[in-house]
Amino acid sequence: MTLASSSTSTLPVESPVRAEIGSSTIKQLIYDKGLGVGLSEAKIGQIFATIECESRYRNIQSQIVKDGIQELSFGISQISIIHHPHITKEMALDIEYSVNFIVDEFAKGHEKKWSCWRKLYPVDN
Repeated sequence: MTLASSSTSTLPVESPVRAEIGSSTIKQLIYDKGLGVGLSEAKIGQIFATIECESRYRNIQSQIVKDGIQELSFGISQISIIHHPHITKEMALDIEYSVNFIVDEFAKGHEKKWSCWRKLYPVDN
């Protein structure tokens, strides 16, 4: 995926998440995909916060080590390839795939998969 491509949607001026997006193409992708699947701006904001907590928008392997073994979660959305064996490391590290995955999971109500979401939104648990 080329992140330099421009998005086709424009955020409304009154959008509460507009300031969060700024010039971030990844956040714009999340916003556009989220709206496309019917997520509220509040839920899209939760995705922003979850990714910030999980990876700080870095396309990396998880930095969590348990019992001397580094967690096998990858990409900006920190997709666990242990819990999703049909997803390869390469797929998880593809930014567009990672964005689509997290947005689709939030749209299905599966936010609880992310430990950061559970920490950030304990009332919703």
